[in-house]
Parts: sequence; C-alpha cells; structure tokens
Amino acid sequence: MPYLFDHLDDARRVASQPVRGLVTDLDGTLSEIAPTPAEARLDPACGAALAQLAAGLDLVAVISGRPVAGVRQMVGLDGIEYVGAQGFERWRRGTVERWGGEEAVARTRTAVAALRARLAVEGLRFEDKGALAAIHYRQARN
Repeated sequence: MPYLFDHLDDARRVASQPVRGLVTDLDGTLSEIAPTPAEARLDPACGAALAQLAAGLDLVAVISGRPVAGVRQMVGLDGIEYVGAQGFERWRRGTVERWGGEEAVARTRTAVAALRARLAVEGLRFEDKGALAAIHYRQARN
C-alpha cells in the first residue's frame, strides 16, 4: 500500500488544485466503526464540516453500503448527494432510485435466504439492504 508521506510532492500538487467536490464514505469515515450498524452515529464535527463544504463546493456526496434512505437520515443534511447500497441506490428528488429496480431486490433476497439456510453460525448477522445484502461476521464464533 502506498504511504502518503513517501509521496508528499504529489499530495501537495493535488492539494493546490481548486477543489470542486468531495465524495466520502459514511461508516468508519464520518462515523466511528460500531459493533452493529444500528449503533453507528455521525460524528457531529464531521456533520458540521460537511455542511460548510456543501456551501462552497460544486458537489458533496456521501456513499455507503447502507440503504440510501438510512444514509440520508443518519447524515441529515440538505444540499448534498446521497448514494447507498454501494451504488445501487440514489436519493433523488425525495425518493429512492434503484439500479436494477425491484427485480434486483427480489434476486438478492432469494440469495440471502439460501445463504441463511446454509450458514448457521452463532453471531453471524445478515442485513437486508434492498438490492444487496451484508453478512456481518465481526461477532461470529469461529
């Protein structure tokens, strides 16, 4: 993995360019990693910084593996773009747009049901995210 301090000249050159936008992740970036997704909270300082950035940049977007409605609710700022489900969902004009539509949701739910039946591991959690799913193994037993 490249180490930033080995490339300071490149970093300075990029940093000297006019900033037009910012795209950031949510979990582990704007919020601390939590034991479960429901326990994660937006860091208030990050929320305030996003609001300031949105006022001066052409684009501020938050992308997450969470459903986009949950991302929007967690961040709670108007004037920024929200993308959820790793790009399968986008918040647009007050509604959720899904890539692949409801057919993608149905296929994902069928696949997850089959996995649940085969993977009975204590602490393993399956999270329905609409067009995709997450399998959380952090609390699973070996």
